[in-house]
Amino acid sequence: FDIGKGVASTVMIRVFVAQDEMRDRQRASLKRSLCYPRESRFQHRETLILERSARISWVRLAGATGVLSVLCYFTAALMPVPDVVERLSAFAFGPLLCVTFLATYRSMSLHHDGPVVQIACLFGFIAGVLVTSMLVVQEGNNMVRADLLASADSDAARDAINLAWGAANRVQFLLDVAWDIFICVSLLLLATAMLGHPKFGKIWGAIGILAGAAALGLNLQTFPFPPGEAGSVDLGPVVALWMLAVFIRFLLIKEP
Repeated sequence: FDIGKGVASTVMIRVFVAQDEMRDRQRASLKRSLCYPRESRFQHRETLILERSARISWVRLAGATGVLSVLCYFTAALMPVPDVVERLSAFAFGPLLCVTFLATYRSMSLHHDGPVVQIACLFGFIAGVLVTSMLVVQEGNNMVRADLLASADSDAARDAINLAWGAANRVQFLLDVAWDIFICVSLLLLATAMLGHPKFGKIWGAIGILAGAAALGLNLQTFPFPPGEAGSVDLGPVVALWMLAVFIRFLLIKEP
């Protein structure tokens, strides 16, 4: 009888211990179910804040670098500035344009991430590389020509220098046409994407399409020379003004 009583006591003790352990596990499970959703909501809210901050940063970057690139274009092409300022502006134009189109893609793709926007920004990036190559060749040719003319001691030598420079300068003319083709196609596609964009719309898109198509048509008509060198109308400043307006619009966007 004593042995049976001891066994029964042992069994009861084990049952009580098992019940206590089960209650502990239930309390721990309940605590996790109460705590983790709050933590998840906090993390989700923090993630949304970071994503919004990143979106705004890309939009601001597109606007800032875009405005700077257009100002560099006008400074180098139209303004009477010292040679150093003109050269720095020319060399900064292309890299700024590359950054601008990268940021423009990140900004435009928030509402429409289709092939039109992707190809437009890819062509814009390539255009930035091409215009940098063109301007480096142009500036280098002009500097070498000036040095050679300064050291020439006869009219025949100067004529030979100018003849050689004219032949070498054809390279930058062709690079100029290549740059115009890529930037015009880029702007055509970008303006097409703007037609249905909530931050731009049909007016922005239509103006960009007209300007890009007209500039591209003139370049193809006057090939192998750029329109300005062929005695035609250079629509570069008109296109640049539209781009400047677009980039200012990016800066004014408060909620991407």
